[in-house]
This record gives sequence, structure tokens and C-alpha cells, in this order.
Amino acid sequence: MCTIDYEAKRRRLRISGRCGGDSDAATIRDAIDTFSRKGDTLIVDLTALTGLSGAAASAIVEAREKVPCDVTVLRKHGTEVDRLLTEANHS
Repeated sequence: MCTIDYEAKRRRLRISGRCGGDSDAATIRDAIDTFSRKGDTLIVDLTALTGLSGAAASAIVEAREKVPCDVTVLRKHGTEVDRLLTEANHS
């Protein structure tokens, strides 16, 4: 299960831990949708993720495309999280 924290001053949604399964994917999708409505930009910080399922990666990519603001996704380059997000982005 992953942890989701929102830092209002920085407009940053920080997701940490291990995100797997449909439940986490739905929670992430809902969080991005909810907090994207609070301004023109949103940072989704995935640098503290230790694992990510394909469903959760797809949820992040899909939510990013559907929200009304500019979303920046931060992640560590060359990690499994990076690979899954890249695959989801090209699907």
C-alpha cells in the first residue's frame, strides 16, 4: 500500500511506498483528480516510491492527461518506476 501526502504550499502530491493493485491505482487517480483542481499546476512526486504496478502506472498517466491543470511527474531515472511509467505513456 502506498502513502499519499499533499503539500499545499508547493502544490506537490507526494506518493511513497509500494503502489500495487487496483485499489492503489484508484486512490492515486482520485488524488490527482482532486488536487489538480486547486490550481494551474500540480507536481506528482514519485521519487520515494519503492514499487509500482502496471495498473498504478497507467492510472498516473491517464489521470495526468484528463485533469484541468499542468501536471509534472517527478521520478528517478532508470528505475522500475520510470520504466513502467514510460511503458504506460506509450500504450
